[in-house]
Amino acid sequence: MAAAAPAPANLNEFLYDIGQLDREKEISRVLSEFKLNPLAVLGLPSEPSDTKVANVYKRLSLLCHPDKVKPELRERAQNAFTLLAAAKAALGDLEKRSALNQV
Repeated sequence: MAAAAPAPANLNEFLYDIGQLDREKEISRVLSEFKLNPLAVLGLPSEPSDTKVANVYKRLSLLCHPDKVKPELRERAQNAFTLLAAAKAALGDLEKRSALNQV
């Protein structure tokens, strides 16, 4: 049994390789990392710009969208999609983002 792929080392690598990532592995990564930090879910550095947050969120939401996965993955994809939206909302609020950066 193959181990899950680790999260990419940096944002640029992630953005270029996202088309090659397996949807199931990415959904699993999102579900496992949400408890850590919304920044980890999106694979962003500690102080991302609003543009980077928006771009990464858009790419991940398309990758994890429940309508774009196999029927057996829909429930997990829906959970991942919901967590991505929550991470985006947390990073969109300046007070919440500054609290995340202080931790």
